[in-house]
Amino acid sequence: MVLYLIEAFRTQKQKPIFYPKMKKTPLLLLALFALFTFSSCSKFAMVTFNYPLAPQKNMPTSIKTVALANRSLTPKENKMDKVVESIISGEIEVSDRKASNECLTGVMERLSDNNEFQSIIASENKLYGTGTGEIPSPLDWEKVSEICQTSDSDALLVLEMFDSDSDMLAFHKILIPGPQPREERKFNIRMYWRLYDPSLRQIIDQYECTREVTFVGNGRTPTVPPKALHGAAYSGGHEYIERFLPGQLIADRTIYKKGKGRLKNNFKSAYRFVEVDDWERAADYWEEVIQLNDGNIGRAYLNMAVYFEKVGNIEEAIRFAQIAYSEYGIKKARDYEYALRNLRNNPLIVS
Repeated sequence: MVLYLIEAFRTQKQKPIFYPKMKKTPLLLLALFALFTFSSCSKFAMVTFNYPLAPQKNMPTSIKTVALANRSLTPKENKMDKVVESIISGEIEVSDRKASNECLTGVMERLSDNNEFQSIIASENKLYGTGTGEIPSPLDWEKVSEICQTSDSDALLVLEMFDSDSDMLAFHKILIPGPQPREERKFNIRMYWRLYDPSLRQIIDQYECTREVTFVGNGRTPTVPPKALHGAAYSGGHEYIERFLPGQLIADRTIYKKGKGRLKNNFKSAYRFVEVDDWERAADYWEEVIQLNDGNIGRAYLNMAVYFEKVGNIEEAIRFAQIAYSEYGIKKARDYEYALRNLRNNPLIVS
């Protein structure tokens, strides 16, 4: 969901409120001191693991350059019909035409640092489709081959359809905002893509993505702000092409950096080694807590589970997390075990 908020404030006459003057520096120091005190007193610490993800869909190795074209446009002879339809349905036809080009921009900029394949604007990049929410029939293969040849590209990616509609009411072709006061407006956006391979005469991929734009106005604004629509279109271009790109899963994990009782220093020492990425030395301190059956044993089991994830032993990490929760009541270990199982079953994670 794309969230776009435009705040409208009404000025009201109020009695002035006077505050005693205070220097900014003491306030800043006080805030920093409070932040430092809070973080240093916490018994938890956060560590982050990054997992490489394979693309959701593989681009054929024969394709190195992809030409981009926009087919969501309306022919000139049908433009008046499109405007009338836009008024009745609550669309914003003019902004639609501009926003659809942002889809292509989103694709190009997302591929700007990609080494596997690149994108270019097709020599004939403005094509005419239905101009509505109806998905057109595929392009003729002769046309696809012609565009790819003149663009010196291996494939053609076409935005076949771009359509937006609002939740505003329409009556006799005149937009009427909903019951007042109604500050919130919503627009639904649909984008449909096709990727053509002229050498094989195959449609490699067909994909539809949607966005919901929500914005807040003053109750009198009948149209969505163009920036909101353009931002949704741009992110739609990102979403499509990212399916062909490797990604990264960022996983935040919680460990105990503090213990209690006679072996509390084990946790302090272990955390210092975690900070310098020496997990083997850190694990030695947590293992000692487990072997001595100290009162911190539940915390040590959770930390050891994170250690095993760090070294790539997910099964052992799950087992230690289970023990931490079922035998020692460490609640964080229950959620952690669930996250580990999802991680293990994720087919896109590159081992």
